[in-house]
Amino acid sequence: MAIRAISALVGLALAAPGVAFADPPALARLYVFHAANDVLRYNTPLTIDGKFLKGGVMPGACVFVDLPPGGYMLHSMSEDSLHLDVSGGQDVFVELRGVSKDLGSSGVIDQATPVLFTSPADISHCLPVEKP
Repeated sequence: MAIRAISALVGLALAAPGVAFADPPALARLYVFHAANDVLRYNTPLTIDGKFLKGGVMPGACVFVDLPPGGYMLHSMSEDSLHLDVSGGQDVFVELRGVSKDLGSSGVIDQATPVLFTSPADISHCLPVEKP
């Protein structure tokens, strides 16, 4: 008898009008591109909040990762970082841009900096990667 009463109360609570359940927050999608004709002609690492994006980004490649809303710091192979604030449902596009920096008598060092840019014409070739 007690079990039936509890079941009935649970059923009423679930069916009660005006009871709303919050949807989980929508994720933002971060697209990362590395141009095929870039100075850096090798797999380029990228960190999001200090954690490496698995596999890096090859020249000519596009990857994407879904992230919860919030602030993120992107960093690659340079002194520069990119801070992003993303909202649920937002698409954000970042390009890894390589630069060869002349160090004088010490030689040349290749660097990559993440920069924001507008959406490319075609994102159908972008592949998903795991969130770091």
